[in-house]
Amino acid sequence: MSAEPTAETGRNDGDEPGAQALRLRELADPPAGLRVAGEVDMTTHAHWNRALRHVVGGGSGDVHLDLAELVFIDARGTALVVDAARSLASGRRFVLHRPPSCLRRILTALWPTGVPTISLREEAR
Repeated sequence: MSAEPTAETGRNDGDEPGAQALRLRELADPPAGLRVAGEVDMTTHAHWNRALRHVVGGGSGDVHLDLAELVFIDARGTALVVDAARSLASGRRFVLHRPPSCLRRILTALWPTGVPTISLREEAR
């Protein structure tokens, strides 16, 4: 996982601009997923997209995102989650735990009928 975010720092070896504002940790035990902290905006989109693609490719079950410490996500960052969720194999889905209100508002505004491969949960993972 050399080009992917590390569990320790949430950044890759290249430390692209904006990576410090977004901190990612792989979840320690199954199910597969990420603990997300900080902000997803134009400075972190590339980092966010790589992390989502990595976690999507890493298993066969649902992908869990613990978003309790996510402070902000913009429309593009949310669209990257939707794109990654839509790329999942049949029967898999993204489970978003404790999503921030900004993400909920964007999902409602841009995908008013919902995204079948995304489930929102208020409880911790």
